[in-house]
Amino acid sequence: MESSALPSSIPCPFCGSDDSSPFATFGGQASTAQYYCNACRTVFETLRWR
Repeated sequence: MESSALPSSIPCPFCGSDDSSPFATFGGQASTAQYYCNACRTVFETLRWR
């Protein structure tokens, strides 16, 4: 069974930095989560389940 917890950090799709943190559990859709990149200061969405 998979864990429902979000990863603590994922690569930023804009700058490639691994220095990101969860920003919001849900994004624009129920299947996405928002992360904040500390390097380029951008909020981005990723799929919650892969």
